[in-house]
Amino acid sequence: MFTYLLLRSSIMQAEVALRDLIPSDYAKKNNVNTSTLTQSEIRDIILGAEITPPSQQRQQIVEIEKQAKEASQLTAVTTRTTNVHGDELIVTTTSPYEQQAFGSKTDWRVRAISATNLYLRVNHNYVNSEDTKETGYAYIMPKKYLEEVYLYSRSAYSNCRVPIWYKSTDNPKVKEIRCIAMPPQ
Repeated sequence: MFTYLLLRSSIMQAEVALRDLIPSDYAKKNNVNTSTLTQSEIRDIILGAEITPPSQQRQQIVEIEKQAKEASQLTAVTTRTTNVHGDELIVTTTSPYEQQAFGSKTDWRVRAISATNLYLRVNHNYVNSEDTKETGYAYIMPKKYLEEVYLYSRSAYSNCRVPIWYKSTDNPKVKEIRCIAMPPQ
């Protein structure tokens, strides 16, 4: 009973240490204090989403506020655009936040295009013969595992897969990948 409690408390301490490791690494890389990160930012950091450091966000907010102070007098900007139906729209804006262009936080178009081309990646694979050595190991991977690697991978997030291989009985220099483990992320 005592060893079980000791083991349980050490596991809990390890979980807390690992939970704090990722945000502290992010804070160290981006010169940010971990106490200034919000819970949603910490969640995004742990999940691997690309977020801008808070200092850059604050700098953008300061720049927009500075522009608003400079443009305290009303300056009208007229913009001419056309919609999907070909109708011409003329819009006049007076406040700076209405004049700011929209910028998407994610590159969804690039990801959508790359997702549609995943099957092409599976069908067109090659190994550069200059990288192979006669003294090194040769790894054999079934095509179904290669398809899973491509289909489950995303360009927006980094993920980990661990191949599990066995030595071939025919040749000791050949290793066959029989399973790919994907740990929870």
